[in-house]
Amino acid sequence: MAITWSTSELEQIKQQSLGDLKPSYYYLPNKNMIQISEDMEGYLILQYQEQKQKVLSWIKDITKIEIENKDRDALLTTYLETRLTDTGERITELDIVMNQYADMQSELITDGNDSSRYATIMDLNLMIRSLARPVDMINMQRDQAFHEQNVVTALKNILDNNKSDTDTEKELSSWQTVISSYKGQAGKSTKKVSAAKTGSLF
Repeated sequence: MAITWSTSELEQIKQQSLGDLKPSYYYLPNKNMIQISEDMEGYLILQYQEQKQKVLSWIKDITKIEIENKDRDALLTTYLETRLTDTGERITELDIVMNQYADMQSELITDGNDSSRYATIMDLNLMIRSLARPVDMINMQRDQAFHEQNVVTALKNILDNNKSDTDTEKELSSWQTVISSYKGQAGKSTKKVSAAKTGSLF
């Protein structure tokens, strides 16, 4: 739904409108350039220069951070992949031990035909409990490795979806071009936004 501009706003927009030569931004999901809408053009033209400068300064700062983050992301990716490999191998090793115990236990109480024929022998159950004592620790280690694997997988997914690369740099650069294409309005913005509503980015 298009925005309805006042008569005075339409006059200001007309003075700075670039028409068919409106700038384009890099649309990251599809990795292509898209020309801004007429509403976006009107918005940029009506914005005060002071506010536009704040946005441009932020883009400049965040671009530096994006470049620095590429090295961080590469190291973090390597670390997370190593952790995934380690936890996977640990789970496999512990599962082997657990399966060995389960096989041994089942053989202790069967005569080959009745799977639990000897299960009521008290002494045998005491022996089985003694043999099973280390299994509790193995189970705990396995649970720990499993949870670590889930956490690392979640972190890697977040990193993969947000990592800095040439496309994210291109996206930021395109918005810089879009904002810089319009002079905007002289003077300072009179808009006041409650801090309680906006919150903090950090």
